[in-house]
Amino acid sequence: MSKPAIKAKAISQQEILDVLASQYGIVGSEIHLFEGGTESGVWKIRDGKSQYVFKVYAPKEISQDQIEQEINLYSYVNERSAGLPIQVPVVQAAHNQERVVQFNHEGTTYFGVLMQFEELRRLWANSIRNEDITLIGSAIAHLHRILEGYPDASFFEYKPTLSTQSFSFFSQSPNSSAFSSVQRTNFKNIDARATRYLTDVTVPTDLAQTLIHADLTLEHIQLLQNGDVYIFDWGDAVVGPALKDVAIFFVELFREGEISVERWKEMENVFLESYTNVKPIQSTHIDALKWFSLERCLGAIQYISEISIKSGNEADVEGITRRYKLMEVLCTTGYTKA
Repeated sequence: MSKPAIKAKAISQQEILDVLASQYGIVGSEIHLFEGGTESGVWKIRDGKSQYVFKVYAPKEISQDQIEQEINLYSYVNERSAGLPIQVPVVQAAHNQERVVQFNHEGTTYFGVLMQFEELRRLWANSIRNEDITLIGSAIAHLHRILEGYPDASFFEYKPTLSTQSFSFFSQSPNSSAFSSVQRTNFKNIDARATRYLTDVTVPTDLAQTLIHADLTLEHIQLLQNGDVYIFDWGDAVVGPALKDVAIFFVELFREGEISVERWKEMENVFLESYTNVKPIQSTHIDALKWFSLERCLGAIQYISEISIKSGNEADVEGITRRYKLMEVLCTTGYTKA
């Protein structure tokens, strides 16, 4: 009987170096494991003057076919983004020309992908400049236009899911003990208002569709040395409304930073002005941003609560607070500018 799979990031550095040497001919002189991730592991490797990123996926996390499709997406975007302020990862093939390599660790097969390393500038919500927001808005709009014609879109089928049990999961999780009874009651009321809005309001059926990233956080949107926008980690990509991507970006911008509602609304308007200069949004569609934002908040709260329940510990308590605060704002005002 094979041993149970472990998290990919727990694989030793020496074993990763051995895989790189045998499959790519890379003799790494330096190796560093990036923090973050759940099941996958990502290493930075230096081979002389060359630098690479090697990502290893746990088998239960994703299939080889899904990884191949993600790589196809990268190639498609990079081939069509010349002259535009947008780039996605560049994948390096192995000796056998395979883009996804396999190796065995303790009786389990893992998948690995080697990518070109890029020097990136991390952006933070509490210090991001309006110029950066403008650049990101334009880049995402260009990206959405490029991906409207993606040929393998059927693989990324969008299956809408609406979380109506987020507060129930939250109240059962260790996270709930971090808040007073007054706060929990307030959260329950906000949750009810948001859920009622999502069930009562219908999203327009004629929203522009494209292949969307579906997890546009500042962690996944960084700047290259030449100032272009670099977007990575497309594991959640689906075909869906472009405005869903925009809404997710707005939600995560507010969730990440200790920023005021006023500053967040300013950034929202700066982004939309830049985005709509490239890809216009119909005025009748602007309320869909509110719908998708509330959907994202409720889904994230349920997801975090499930993690908290499973681990028996608190998880992202501040993120819970920020999302409830944003839902309260959205239920009161929504989005006002197209």
